Order: sequence, then structure tokens, then C-alpha cells
Amino acid sequence: MDEKFKSDFYTFRNQVQQYTDRFHDMTEEATKNAIIMPFFVMLGYNVFDLNEFIPEYTCDVGTKKGEKIDYAIALDGDVSMLVEAKRAGIKLQKQQQSQLYRYFGVSRCRIAILTNGVTYQFFSDINAPNVMDEEPFFSFHILEDDPEIFLSALARFRRSEYNEKEIINKAIFQKYEKVVQKMLRQDMVSPSNEIVRYFLSSPEINIGSKITSKMVEKYREATANALKKYFARGLTPAETHESCIASVVKENYPSTETKVTEPLESPLKAETVVVESEVPVEETVVPSPQELMQSIQSIVSELLPESECKEENGEQFSRLHIYASDNRKIGVVKVSWDDYHIQFRNMANGMAQVYEMTNVSELRKYIAI
Repeated sequence: MDEKFKSDFYTFRNQVQQYTDRFHDMTEEATKNAIIMPFFVMLGYNVFDLNEFIPEYTCDVGTKKGEKIDYAIALDGDVSMLVEAKRAGIKLQKQQQSQLYRYFGVSRCRIAILTNGVTYQFFSDINAPNVMDEEPFFSFHILEDDPEIFLSALARFRRSEYNEKEIINKAIFQKYEKVVQKMLRQDMVSPSNEIVRYFLSSPEINIGSKITSKMVEKYREATANALKKYFARGLTPAETHESCIASVVKENYPSTETKVTEPLESPLKAETVVVESEVPVEETVVPSPQELMQSIQSIVSELLPESECKEENGEQFSRLHIYASDNRKIGVVKVSWDDYHIQFRNMANGMAQVYEMTNVSELRKYIAI
């Protein structure tokens, strides 16, 4: 990613920040002119070329003729992206996707964008050909998400870099990785029949008979315990924190010399923690997304008893929007489910201060600011 694009993005982001107080009464037309069109200008598209950036693009849907979508982006004469725009103050939910869903089904393009100027959701047809997926394969909030996390992915949508096939292939692999991680998390709580049978079929186990349903049930708990112990240091926010790993081992086994080679980024990287002598690992309970969000809400309620929280859930992450008693947004907690990474954006003083953490208890010192 070149530095010019990065600089252009931050300039655009600062401009959007200036409109924050006006989001609640900003019309859709104002949102298009002040935010959405400049966003695509930043990506290198000529919004004044009607052959490339087509406003009010006609999409006939069934018996409905003359249905129009806000924008269609055409490259080399073919429509490559559809864009449905909403006003800045509206929250993007399933009902806002319905119109874009209908348009997507009658077009040939494979990328559709739903945006309110600050949140951008990118959809494709990964699950079924010519049927828009229910969940976006890529999404971000201009002001609330850390640009360093999504900027390289956004760069692939620049006009000069746009390659539909590469973008969709990347999305397919990302989905595969997320499904694998989700299945691993589920199997660490309650292993599936398939994974228990897989381990029982190992020649090293040598059960000496046909694997029956009764045997699968008998070894399910042992399989769960083995998986938990193997991935123990990557299961929870507390366990993935480098200092916590070292302190827990030293506290329980003071004679053991521990060396952490690098911070853990995800449960699948647990092998990067090297303990120089074998240490029994205590069984770890895997928190569900609901349990972790409940813990966060409890901390917020304890420290900010007058606040109101609104939860937003997605396949990749969850957000907890925190509002003061006067309906002023004072912060956002975001949890990324790929690695249980936690981000808190403090907005109480009118300036967004971002704090990164991997332990839910760390929220106490940041929310209390």
C-alpha cells in the first residue's frame, strides 16, 4: 500500500470527523455529496464521468420497471460494483440490505456496497451464484475502527488496483479460515462426532475394534480436554496476553523458567509459546461471544451506571455502543472474534482515543478515564 493512498485516506477521515455532530440530521443527498462521493474520489474513481460513475442506475426487478440504485461503477464498459447509499444517521441493518439484495440478483456484477458514509459493507455471492450473501465479506467504520486493520484491504478497491476475481478469491479463503476457526472453537467446547472419530482412528491410539457411537460418546470429553490443553494459551483474552501467560506459569510453578518468544495473535499460534520444561496446563473454559459481551456490559454498567449500551453483532466482530444519559455517544467497545482482540474507542471528550487490549479486565482502566 503506497503512502499517498494512506495520506489521502486520513485526510478524508479527518473531513468526515468534522461532520460527526451533524450525522443525526444529515439527509441522504447531503451524505452522498459530502461523504460518499469523496470516498470514491479517494479510491480514484471519476465521480463526474457518467460512463464510469453512474447515478440512479436502472435495475429492473421482476415486474417492477425503472427501479434505480444510487450508483453503479462501470469499468471498461461493464458494471463492476453497485452502491446503495443511506443517510449518515441511520444504522445499517438487514432491512437496509433488502433493496441492494434485489438489485444484485438482476445484475451481472459480483460486488455490492451498502453504506451510510461512515460504515461500508461489501457483499458478494460467495454462498450461491448470483444471490447476494447475507453477511458482508468486508466491512468497516471510518471513525470507529482502526484504519491500520482495514486499510490494506480497502486499497484493493482502488480503481488502479481493482481486480474482481482476486477480491472474491481472497474473500472465499477468508471465509474458509473463519469457518475453520469457528469449528475449532466449537470443538474445544463440544467436539463433533467427526473429530472424535478422526482421533480415534489414529494408529497410535489403537482401540482395536470398530469405532461405535458409544465409543465416540465415551471419548468426547477426553477429546475436548486434549484440545483445550493444546490450545489453552490462546483461548481467552487473558491467556493470549504475553505477560499473563508468564505470570500464571511462574505463580503456579515458581521453579519453572519460562520464555515467551513472541506475543500470541490467535489461538492457532499457541505453539509460539515455549516453556523450557513441561508444565501441566489447567483446563481452560472457552467463553462464548455472548458470555464475553455480557462481561463487557457488566464492566461498563459498573463504571458508568447512568450509561446505555446498544449491542451490534456480526460474523467477524461485535460492537457495544455506549451512550451517556443525554444520548451522547461516549465510547465503543469492539471485539474481533478471529482472535478475541478487544478495542475500546473513548469518545467522551469529543476526540476519539483508541485503546487496544487482549484482556477484558483492562477495560476498567480505560473506561474509567
